[in-house]
Amino acid sequence: MRPSPSPSRATSVAETTADDGLCLTDTSASSVKVPETCWPALDALWYCYTPVYQVRHYYMSGQLDACTEQAHRFWVCLRSRLVSADEAVALYRKEAQRERAREGQHAPPVWKERVR
Repeated sequence: MRPSPSPSRATSVAETTADDGLCLTDTSASSVKVPETCWPALDALWYCYTPVYQVRHYYMSGQLDACTEQAHRFWVCLRSRLVSADEAVALYRKEAQRERAREGQHAPPVWKERVR
């Protein structure tokens, strides 16, 4: 059983709880999701290292996944626990910009389509 999130995480921003256990932190500039717990990020990192995921990734891309994205997300979550609520929002806002910049940057497929 996972520990329940602490209610005193953010002090200067309004919070509402979402269905998936994330704490939605709403700021005046934009809406940023700041997770109340790091369990989902740890679960994603743990799953990335499983043979099931690695075989699937190898089949799709032709190489093993080093899980750097999942490790980075987990690090950001842990880092957000060590700073103030405003700094955590700024950290997740920066991560959202990083994710938007990476959209559309996918590796080309390894397999070639057969033409009959």
